[in-house]
Amino acid sequence: MNLQVIDRYVDPLVGHLKSMLSYRKFRKGLKNDVDELLRAEKAENPMRIVYSFGISHEHPGTFILSYIRSTNPHHEYVGLYPKGFRFRKRDFDNIDRLVSYFQKNIDKPPPDAGPSMQNVSCRKYLDMKQQENARHEKIWYVQQLARECGIEETNGQLWFAVHRITKDDDSMEFFIGTSTHEGRLAFIEQYAKVNN
Repeated sequence: MNLQVIDRYVDPLVGHLKSMLSYRKFRKGLKNDVDELLRAEKAENPMRIVYSFGISHEHPGTFILSYIRSTNPHHEYVGLYPKGFRFRKRDFDNIDRLVSYFQKNIDKPPPDAGPSMQNVSCRKYLDMKQQENARHEKIWYVQQLARECGIEETNGQLWFAVHRITKDDDSMEFFIGTSTHEGRLAFIEQYAKVNN
């Protein structure tokens, strides 16, 4: 891939993606799950317009802005671009400006309800990066749990068993789901014996 393409297109996309995923009003989960969180927040603050961002599972590669003015949740799409975010056919270089515009214009109807992503390759790239990041986080978590049960990186045989566990999704899920340090240690030791 051309370095200019990475510098001008990919790196800015990844930067904006990270800023959205770490935004204080970003919520994980499906649209219905986020709607329930908003309903609970609205019940606690009936006079406030509650909102949050999430990932649009219906339109991969886009985000969704969910909000409740009175009782029913509303949803609008937010596109991700190298120069920032697109919302209601307007471009914003950061999330705070988008939120400010949204809050000032909440009563105006959205220009259209469709997703605002440019192309399929961008969607595929974002999906791939999201899956890759989730896998890296899970691997890091397995390593952390292994350290907590006494495995040291200097123990080549057992640390390599930890590495092998991260290569198998079922083993990784089983390891994470094991509730005690002793159980995890026994699993690693057995894994090292069986897979030698």
